[in-house]
Amino acid sequence: MFFENAYAQQAGESSSFGLVNLLPILLIFVIFYFLLFRPQQKKEKARQSMLNGLQRGDKIVTGGGLIGMIHRINDKELVLEVSEGVRINVLRSAIADVYSKEPMPAKTSETDKKAQTIPQKKGHKNIKTSAAPVKKKPSVESSVKK
Repeated sequence: MFFENAYAQQAGESSSFGLVNLLPILLIFVIFYFLLFRPQQKKEKARQSMLNGLQRGDKIVTGGGLIGMIHRINDKELVLEVSEGVRINVLRSAIADVYSKEPMPAKTSETDKKAQTIPQKKGHKNIKTSAAPVKKKPSVESSVKK
């Protein structure tokens, strides 16, 4: 007929063949762990330490691109000063990066302002160290000749 002889499989070969088939799958999981999961865990740990290390006066960048200085810190949110006198509440999870770590400058009193002036010779006015020189713009009338 069409079939010659049908032989049955031997029982000893099937047990070792199953372990060899699982080895590539296990190898794929090990590669995925070292290439994907472990670097992601390191990034998350670094981000968490960055969020825990935030202090008053740090300049930060939010996820939306706002840059500001931390004015006050609470458990889940912080107050960000984006401009002088303009403060907004931001969630800690919205912080993308620390722009610069600088201590918040203390507010200067009148005695501190007086101490910042440099005494000059007699007859000259005191010059403040924090003031920038002001350039006078030429007026329109003086630039137009008649």
